[in-house]
Amino acid sequence: MNSVIERYLKFLVLMIAILFSTFSLITNHAIAKDSQKTFQIAGLDTPDGPPPCGQDGQCNLATCPNDPDCPPEPEPPESTSGSSGTSDNLEPSRASDIKNCTTQETTEIGFAIDWGADNWAGFETALESIRDWPVKIGGCLKNRFKKNGKVVCEDSMKGKCNGNNGWAAALNRKCHMCPDFLDKIRAISGVENRQACYFALVTHEWGHTCERGHKTLEIIDDEAFNFWKSNHPGVTINFNDCGMQ
Repeated sequence: MNSVIERYLKFLVLMIAILFSTFSLITNHAIAKDSQKTFQIAGLDTPDGPPPCGQDGQCNLATCPNDPDCPPEPEPPESTSGSSGTSDNLEPSRASDIKNCTTQETTEIGFAIDWGADNWAGFETALESIRDWPVKIGGCLKNRFKKNGKVVCEDSMKGKCNGNNGWAAALNRKCHMCPDFLDKIRAISGVENRQACYFALVTHEWGHTCERGHKTLEIIDDEAFNFWKSNHPGVTINFNDCGMQ
């Protein structure tokens, strides 16, 4: 009886040993296989150290600001401020006051108006001393540039546009730009060149809404053009190139 029990115990110990040996082999194989894997770390520092910052196919921007695997940052959009003097703005401050014009015209006219508002002190001084002839329309014209002036791009040369670059009505706040004038300005190369013409015309027509002395206003547009040109080295045209006299 005792011999049978002894043989059974020996058999049981042998089986346990075999099972333990087999389990150890399986575990070691799994560990060896895992050790061959490539781990990509794309987060913050781990207990094993910081993530790789070299070219490893993984962007680790959180801790590697110059990681070559990360896509380049997008370029900031180009400013379309033209000559407004507000280079951080992407559109004129009062684009809604410019009606029936193309997108390009709205932008260029709008920024020319903004520039006039931003530089009003110098512009007013120039206007009120033109050819030793005080105009004295500063307060009204200042408001046209800064607050309440409107621009309308007309689509027909009929009516008041017939034979004119633009027109304005008394006791109104609108500068009407006529099609022939707009067509001519579109054909001029250079943003600042075109803005010089727009600036001259809005000054002239808004001037008519503030001062009805016709002879005075007939010299105000070329003075406005000259003031713009003196402050914008990129202007390469002359006043007559705007189709104005």
